[in-house]
Amino acid sequence: MKTHKYVIFLLFFLFFIFAFFLWEFKSINVNNRQNVDAVETTARFSKNLNQLRFELLKLDNNLFAKGNPGSSRYLYEFRSDSASLAKLFNDPSFTRIRHEELNKGILLLRQSVDRKLARQSAYLFREATDTLAGAGFTKQNDEINKQIGSQLMAVNNLQQKIFAGEIGNVEQTYTKQYLIALGFAILSFLVFYFLLTGLNSHIQRRKIAEEEALINEVKYKRIIDESGAIIFTTNMEGRFTFVNEQASRVTGYHEDELLGKSFLELVDPGWRDQLIRFYEDAIRRSLVETQIRFPAICKNGETRWMEQTAVLVTRQGVPAGFHCITKDITESYQLENEKKYLYQLFQSIMDNSPQVIFIKSTEGRYIHANKQFCELLGLPETAITGKTDAELFGPGHGNHYRQKEMQVIKNKVPCRLRQNIAVKNSVRTFSVELFPLFDFNEQVLGVSGIATDITDTVLNQKNLITALKRAETAEKHTQSFLANMSHEIRTPLNSIIGLSYQLLKSDMRPKEHGFVRTIHAASEHLLVLINDILDTSKIEAGKLTLDQTHFSFREIIQLMVDLLRQKAEEKNIRILTEIDSNLFASHTGDPHRIKQILLNLLTNAVKFTPGGLIRIICKVEKEGPKDQSVSISVIDSGIGIEQEYIDRIFTKFSQEDKSTTRNYGGTGLGMFITKSLVELMGGSISVTSQKEIGTHVKISLTLPKNLIPVIRLAAKPSVSTPSLGNLHVLVVDDNEMNRLVASTVLENHGIKVSEAINGAEAVRLLQSQVFDLVLMDLQMPVMDGLQAAAKIRKELGLKVPIIALTASALNEESHRCLDAGMNDFIIKPFKEEEMVDVLLRNLRQPLPGQEDERKVS
Repeated sequence: MKTHKYVIFLLFFLFFIFAFFLWEFKSINVNNRQNVDAVETTARFSKNLNQLRFELLKLDNNLFAKGNPGSSRYLYEFRSDSASLAKLFNDPSFTRIRHEELNKGILLLRQSVDRKLARQSAYLFREATDTLAGAGFTKQNDEINKQIGSQLMAVNNLQQKIFAGEIGNVEQTYTKQYLIALGFAILSFLVFYFLLTGLNSHIQRRKIAEEEALINEVKYKRIIDESGAIIFTTNMEGRFTFVNEQASRVTGYHEDELLGKSFLELVDPGWRDQLIRFYEDAIRRSLVETQIRFPAICKNGETRWMEQTAVLVTRQGVPAGFHCITKDITESYQLENEKKYLYQLFQSIMDNSPQVIFIKSTEGRYIHANKQFCELLGLPETAITGKTDAELFGPGHGNHYRQKEMQVIKNKVPCRLRQNIAVKNSVRTFSVELFPLFDFNEQVLGVSGIATDITDTVLNQKNLITALKRAETAEKHTQSFLANMSHEIRTPLNSIIGLSYQLLKSDMRPKEHGFVRTIHAASEHLLVLINDILDTSKIEAGKLTLDQTHFSFREIIQLMVDLLRQKAEEKNIRILTEIDSNLFASHTGDPHRIKQILLNLLTNAVKFTPGGLIRIICKVEKEGPKDQSVSISVIDSGIGIEQEYIDRIFTKFSQEDKSTTRNYGGTGLGMFITKSLVELMGGSISVTSQKEIGTHVKISLTLPKNLIPVIRLAAKPSVSTPSLGNLHVLVVDDNEMNRLVASTVLENHGIKVSEAINGAEAVRLLQSQVFDLVLMDLQMPVMDGLQAAAKIRKELGLKVPIIALTASALNEESHRCLDAGMNDFIIKPFKEEEMVDVLLRNLRQPLPGQEDERKVS
């Protein structure tokens, strides 16, 4: 029975002990859960407070760094920061607090933050010109920051106090329960030894709870390590007491190496004194939170830039250390420095540019102006930025500029305008180039302008126009001078050549015949010289033009050879011609100038060849469907040319030496004219020579083929010049010698001649008599030839052929003759054959037997 009772008692006691320990175990778990919840709540609450500090610091930093009025970029960041702050206050760690005083502190803190956001929002949307608002805002912002800092500290201290109270209550309850359990355990051990097993089980369960707490600690540490920022704490000596893994990853030092190390050992030596003074000042002013940037030296020697937010930790009002959150801002710092460098570079270019440069917004307000623009207006840049052209220059100029700017913004293309601006008691002219400025999306951000002072250019342009007019006037005077000189020289020369020619046809003694022949040759040489000088003046004035008619190279070459053959034979020179069989029958060009070129080359070859051989080679270099490239070479066996002279052979008035001029004559214009004519035709000329061996001159021309066949009709029987005896010709010239030459030539052919000494007398004769043809000089007193011709055509209405007698070889003179109503012209001095040809060509009725040659296509 005792045994039964003992067993029943034992079982009841065991059940009681089991129930007690079960209740105790549950209480311990509840206490542990309360501890864990308190730790988690406190950690989250502290984390949110730190995040709140960080967001508030970030808000202020962004505001003062980027918060210009109307900055769209910062408005976005401001909204984002405001949303982050609102999100923090809505976190459960703030909203589920059951402590009334702590709730009240959180509410006051939120109200302060809302006031801060409202003031910053008002600051952002202030007027750009309100500079006083910035100073007032800074003062109010500092006061709110101090108030928020005090509230943060109060809320944090209250939370720590509440946390400490909760932990103390839990620990006190836990201690009581533990003593009761221990008493029951001892009693149980004294009663039943085997109850020690239950106590051991309880100890094991407690170890599990401690392991869970350790796991939670590791989890929280992982959160800190993976936060992306360097988080550490220091004592007042600046030595690390805690570092997260990010500190090791950034600095390269292991956690064990950092703990106990002075924070200043990682700072760039040049910044250590500055940081010491910074934190000493923070401690002296009791600043709870500070922020600074500085360069840190990593273990591998690399320099990294850090932005550090430090919170001063106090114990019983005495500073005990710092909690620091440090971010690696190397990339952003370098980017910021690069931006500063680019801005300084841009500013340097702007200010050192000689042009006036400015930048405007799309609203027409100045954003930036360089030094030259400020000096031009005599205003500092601060007085220009933000202003419009209407405010600076008045409504008139302002509206004009604004219209141009709107045109640039609308069309997105540059435009140019010219503006006169009064500068230092003088008016300067500027050329302004306006062009749009685009963003990454090709949207117009503003308008920039570059103004160049073109006052001197405009003045030079006016001077150039004046000089050009003077040059044109001088050219007209030159042309007039050449025409007059040509007339004055050719007029007596015409008499000399004409009368000497008539004398050569008469019977004279041989000695007298020789004298006249010498006079005739000298006068013809003088005529060549005059023609060369006139051609040179026309070439230099760009007045030389080319005709485009059909001709035969074969005929021209043969004609030039026949012309010089007698002179060549007198010097015992043979002239051989070699003409390519592929040479086309007819080409289009200026046969007169080609004759002149060949005559110059052949004349030089005959002149500088004492005896021997001259070869003329005409070769087809290139065959085209519509043109041919032809080269003509003149090769002589004469005295040759020194190599050093060949380079200047085409220079005006240039000959090899004075002995050449004395021995062979000439002016040195022939090769200059030849080269100019060849180049005018689009060809080239080259000269090779060896002294005492000979000279080779080669010209190359590309001329169109004449693809229209030319059919020469059989000529009618020729007529002898006595058939001209039926003509009555009026010779009008104020120079008696010229009238004598013309009358002598005409009378030799049986023509009846009447004379007049000026245009007025010729008009009177034409009113009373009928003439078959009029030979009219151009330059005469009372009435010149042009005036007389115009009067004959317009007032008298006569169609009698009028042939101009002109001493000018200028094209302008011939055009003036034709424009005045004349039919043709003869250039003095003329040959008898030339005059007869002109007479026959211009008679009103063709004479019997006149050659009939026309083209049939």
